[in-house]
Amino acid sequence: MTTNSVKNSIITNYLNAGYIYTTMQPKSRILSAIFFITFLLHPCFAADELPNFGSSGTTILSKEQEQQLGELIATQIRSSPLSVTDPLITDYIQNLGGRLVSHSNMAGEPFRFFVLKDPRINAFATPGGNIAVHTGLIVAARNESELAGVMAHEIAHITQRHIVRYVERSKQFSLPTLAAILGSILIATQNPTAGTGALAATMGAAQQMAINFTRENEQEADRVGIQLLADSGFNPMGMSDFFARMQQANRYNEMAYPEFLRTHPVTQARIADTIARAEKVVPNKIRENPEFYLIQNRIAVLFADNLQAAVKYYQHTLTKEPTANQNATRYGYAVALYRSKQYAAAQNEINLLLDKNSNEVAYQLLAAEIDYDSGNTDNALKRLAEQLVAHPHNHAITMAYANLLLQNSHQQAADLQKALTVLREQRFYNPEDPELYELLAQAQAANGNSAQAHQSRAEYLALLGDIHGAIAQLDIAIKQNKGSKYDLARIKARRTQLANQQKVLEDRDW
Repeated sequence: MTTNSVKNSIITNYLNAGYIYTTMQPKSRILSAIFFITFLLHPCFAADELPNFGSSGTTILSKEQEQQLGELIATQIRSSPLSVTDPLITDYIQNLGGRLVSHSNMAGEPFRFFVLKDPRINAFATPGGNIAVHTGLIVAARNESELAGVMAHEIAHITQRHIVRYVERSKQFSLPTLAAILGSILIATQNPTAGTGALAATMGAAQQMAINFTRENEQEADRVGIQLLADSGFNPMGMSDFFARMQQANRYNEMAYPEFLRTHPVTQARIADTIARAEKVVPNKIRENPEFYLIQNRIAVLFADNLQAAVKYYQHTLTKEPTANQNATRYGYAVALYRSKQYAAAQNEINLLLDKNSNEVAYQLLAAEIDYDSGNTDNALKRLAEQLVAHPHNHAITMAYANLLLQNSHQQAADLQKALTVLREQRFYNPEDPELYELLAQAQAANGNSAQAHQSRAEYLALLGDIHGAIAQLDIAIKQNKGSKYDLARIKARRTQLANQQKVLEDRDW
């Protein structure tokens, strides 16, 4: 790959235009700690044979314990200010991850995929099926197969149960140590300064394990991940292509890749190995999703520090440097114009895109946002209602529609009821979205269902790890409940469940 090809990539424009999100909030240290734990737990294990899932390692850290650990870490990620909540972005990454997992040996088991506002090009996996992808990685990928390649690699770390295998092999990372680290993370959510100190002390004893990190573990994840790529209909060369670009770009010092290269050591031998493996597996049909480029441009604009620079970049690219993904570039331009409050210009651009593909959800959602902020609320509501019929239970459309119904200053009782109905239904399709429960609580309160609103608020807090706050909300719901005995029994049952969950977290020596 040439120096010019690196410079022409979208990530370079993303960096040079000053779009990057650079502020690290206090809680970002918690995520760094979680990542470090995961890094330390990568095993030194030969890649010649697949692991024996009947090994005694499963008795050291049971699947139940691993799942509990995963749920605990998931709440930390959700509650972080770095966590991306934009439904279009989160839906995309969940669908992409789900497509890969469906072809793994853990198909049907729960996996969670998160996007973090972090310009560093990286991704990481944690126990219990959590995989976090940095925005920097999404923007840096040249195509969906490259992004899928990194995600498949991280999925393989989980499906191969590397953590359990490491505990069994080395006996160095005891469960009490794991519990101590988790305790430090929990402390940090309440008191970042105290938590950081405790975490540093705990990790000092575990630091030596990082030295034992070897490429055998990465090679195994590469092999399993490449097969996942092929089985899922992606280009199996996506992984090796991305690795090669990282190494080449770092050689030229054109892009800041130290994070990826430090946590995913890349050598010429490893690249050659992934190429050789990819050549042996050929998918029946490669299915690249054009939505990838829309999401890539959306991220570049949503987290831009300088919107005017973004607008100028897209103007220049559309007129002077046409790309193969011109529609995605125009979409990025429309988003930049909209965020700059240039509504008429944004409307012109989105209309051009809708003329080509009126069924694209991203276009329709942006058009509705433009309508609403331009004062055409009725047009926006009509558009979203039609889209919800065309795409039933689409999470991004549902959230946008319900939010607009609740924000509408001319709302009628029927509008409030519509918002309540669509959100109630959506719970079954996205039961772990805190934003959904927060919006549902607003809809229930607006419809006069105070007790239900407190129940939804409790679920919102529980998903963010605030179990005490969730229990307090349920106590209020119990006092305010005016429904049937069944409703009261259901609230009390949920309170008991949360209380037991809190007790396990406080008392259990993992």
